[in-house]
Amino acid sequence: MRAQTPFVRWGHFMNLDLLAHHHAVAEWRDRAILEAARMLNQAGTTCLAAFDGEISEASIVESAWDPASFANLRIDRAMLACLRVDLPALLTRAAQELARIVPAQTDFVEGAREAADKLAWPEVQEEAGTTESLPEEESPAAASTSRVSRIGRLAQTLSTARFIAADTVVHLSGTASRSFKDRSGLDDRLRSAARRRITEGWMALISEPQSIMAQVIEIIDDRANLARSAA
Repeated sequence: MRAQTPFVRWGHFMNLDLLAHHHAVAEWRDRAILEAARMLNQAGTTCLAAFDGEISEASIVESAWDPASFANLRIDRAMLACLRVDLPALLTRAAQELARIVPAQTDFVEGAREAADKLAWPEVQEEAGTTESLPEEESPAAASTSRVSRIGRLAQTLSTARFIAADTVVHLSGTASRSFKDRSGLDDRLRSAARRRITEGWMALISEPQSIMAQVIEIIDDRANLARSAA
């Protein structure tokens, strides 16, 4: 019995060029997201290490009742310093690579640059500084009298002694405070708050408001969808 030759319509052949194009764009998307995640992760590791050196600045109240405020300020400030320039540059380089995959679409680079410029970075509100009051200047006559007066010298000696005593009390109080915080695990609360800020505020895939990582993925996905439709 003679074998029948299958009938194949040309229109049913797979479009290999289109498939290759979509595959190249998908690879670009995954590679760009991975590079951005690697950059954010490296920045987070660096900032957590730096934060560990700032823990001693936290008061008992901050450590016990509001570790997030103390941690968020310092983590956001450090992460911004690490990423504000480098992350948009990474997105621009990724867009340039995509433009080589889809040469007909010349707006990829400019579009990615504009999107990077519109990233909603966390707002850093610096802590209110304290203004120290300066001592009032003595008149020349009073200063001269003070220098030659035994009573004045005695008062100066007593004042110095009080300053040394007060400084010693502050030092001992600070030492006791640190010891208390170390024993009670409050430093670990600050470290946990710092890690949470990086995880939720910078790296989370779903968050409100959107984390930086979520915004970056959205930019890359938008570019990838445009590139696929351009084939």
